Parts: sequence; C-alpha cells; structure tokens
Amino acid sequence: MSFHFFSSNQVDILMHAMSVQLKSAPLENPFTPERILVPSQAMERWLNLKLSDALGISCNMEYPMPASWLWQQLAHNQGQRDALSRESSAWMIFQALPELLQQPAFAPLHSYLEHDHDGLKRWQLSDRIADTFDRYQYYRPELIRSWCAGEGQDWQAQLWRVLLDKVGNDAHRVAMMDAWQAALERGDTSIIQALPERISM
Repeated sequence: MSFHFFSSNQVDILMHAMSVQLKSAPLENPFTPERILVPSQAMERWLNLKLSDALGISCNMEYPMPASWLWQQLAHNQGQRDALSRESSAWMIFQALPELLQQPAFAPLHSYLEHDHDGLKRWQLSDRIADTFDRYQYYRPELIRSWCAGEGQDWQAQLWRVLLDKVGNDAHRVAMMDAWQAALERGDTSIIQALPERISM
C-alpha cells in the first residue's frame, strides 16, 4: 500500500490531481468501488459531477463520510455491532430514565419530565441525549474515556455508565477505536489486509 499526498488550498486542483491518479492507476478489480471520503453530501455531489467530466463517466464510486467509513472498518475488523448506536441507546435511555430520575444528579431532568404523563417528552429527551452521546463518541472521545474510567458525577456521566452496564464497557465506538489503534501500533497485519486497495480523501 502506498501513500500519495497532494496539497493545495484550491479544491479544483485537488480534484484534478485525484482524477489523474484514478485514471492512470485503476484498481485491479474493475468491480471494486472507488472509495472517496467526503466531509458532506454537497461535496459528494460536486465531486461526482467533476469526476464525470474529468473521467468521461463516474460510476461505481462510494462517497462515505469519514466517521461512518471508519466505523465500518472497525465493525468489520472486530466483528462487533454498535451496541450504543443512536437508535439503540435512545431506547435504553427511555427505559432507564424513570428509575434514574429519583437520584439527585438527575434533578434537572426530573423537573423537565414532571408532567410528562404520556411519555412523549421522555422519548424526545431520550432521543436528544442519544444523539448527543453519539456525537461525543465522534468529537469528544476523551470525555467518553473519562466517563468509562468512573470520572464525572453529573447526570450525563452517570447515564453513560448505566448504558455501559447494559452492553459492556468495550461495546462502544471509542473503546473499539482504541483497540483498533492499539492493534495497528502492534503491527497487526489483518487490519492492513482488510483495508481497501485505495482510499481517497
């Protein structure tokens, strides 16, 4: 596996350099999709149009976001599913909240849900908390690591540890990422062999 680095502050120049690379060095298997990591769907659409102009056609291209692509690699390598995905954790939070609301740290949530007789506000709150935890795993992994180590006594930290009690301490993306990185540092060749032939960013 080789590494090519092109530097520019103009996206057109970077796109041209990538199109030359794709055209001059096609993948061994023509049925293998090109994977190009993009920061947004708008960039995906723009890049797809520009590549079709440069290459004459743009097909069999995948444009995953970096975080989702990395998660796919983790799940494939470690054979685990995301036990604390946003959807799963929302239901677990919804189920755990009634009992937790009696604890002093959860007083703000208790007052917010005080007159929630049909559970609608509890579901909406659970979904928002699950979304926040999901973002923490991507953008604030150091916070997740500290909560896993028992630090923090606010309601978010306590709720995170309740979720871990249900799924296990290593069933979240931050722990899986740390294990993946440690395996890379050890020189685990199975991880490198599982990577696609080419990844463009």
